[in-house]
This record gives sequence, structure tokens and C-alpha cells, in this order.
Amino acid sequence: MVDEIIEGMESNFQEPEQTPVEPVVEGIPKLTVEEVMKKEVIKLDLGGGDHPAQGYINVDIKYYPQVDLLLDITKLHEAFPPKSIDGLTCRDTLQCFSHTEIRRILKNWHTSMKPRSKICVQVYDINEVTRAYAAGEIDFDKFRVVVFGRQKDQHTIYQNCFTEESLIQLLERSGFVIQETLRPPMRIKVIAIKAK
Repeated sequence: MVDEIIEGMESNFQEPEQTPVEPVVEGIPKLTVEEVMKKEVIKLDLGGGDHPAQGYINVDIKYYPQVDLLLDITKLHEAFPPKSIDGLTCRDTLQCFSHTEIRRILKNWHTSMKPRSKICVQVYDINEVTRAYAAGEIDFDKFRVVVFGRQKDQHTIYQNCFTEESLIQLLERSGFVIQETLRPPMRIKVIAIKAK
């Protein structure tokens, strides 16, 4: 009897539909770290991917045609000497790192930045995202992508979430002084400087 039930279950079982995973495209980045270091002003867009910030060198671990420099942004301090970077922007990327590694990453970025240089960090605000979902302003598919990432590969899986208070606290504990907090839709954008 049990065997018949198991056989019936197996015959009705269907594999879940798999979302195709985009391969990492092999390409040649436009710049090397050495070439970046020769620039008069070094402003980096960390994890800009296929949506780079204007006026910044687009740095990403994954190749896209828009990427200027292929580099693991968690190891920025290994590629750039202390006090060598004039500015950083990081939009919707910190969510990709676990809460156990974010503080280390931010401190390493702080080390590589020049005194009085500016960092701009934008992340999804978990409070605002859940409010928008509960109010019916976004559907479940959008909610899932915003909370867990696109999950096309290991670099688009979100491991973290933030509130305004948690992001500010992380930046301050990493040695940054908060200058301004902005509220784009469902996001928090904090502009801070390296004090010393």
C-alpha cells in the first residue's frame, strides 16, 4: 500500500520551472587599477553593473559592457592604497552582503578614502517596502525581488535589509559623519563624509 502511494506521488510530481541563470559574460574591462590610480580625481561607483552613475568609474565584480573596472568591491582596500579615493557611491548593492561582513566592508572602504571625501549609499528601506506591499502599492513579485534580489546569479541575491536608523548606525560606526539623508521611493539614500 505504501509503495503504491509513493509511486502515485512520484508520477504526479513535476519539477518546478527553473529560472534561467545568466552566465557571467567574459569581457575586457576598460581600465586597470593602475590606470585608475593615475587619474587626478578617483570617484568610484561600487556595484554599478549595467546602470553606472554618471561621473564615476563603474566598478563591479561581474562584467557588463558598462563596467570600467572588474574588481571585488569587498576588497577595495587591497586594490587601492589608504587615502587614495576621492568619492564613492554605492546604489542598491549593500543588500548583497551579510550583516556579519558589512561593517568590515565599510571600514575597508573608509580606509581607502581621502579625508573629507564623500560616500553616498542607497539601499531599499525594509519598512517602506513592507508598507508599500501591505498597502497594495507593489505586487508580491516586486516585493520578493526588492527583498531577496533578482537571484540571477550569486551576485544578485540579497542577504540583508536596512532601515534608515540601521544604515546610519553602520556608517557612523565605520567612521563616517552623516551629512544628509534623502528618501527616494522605497529607498534610503545617505550622504556622508570621511571625517579624518
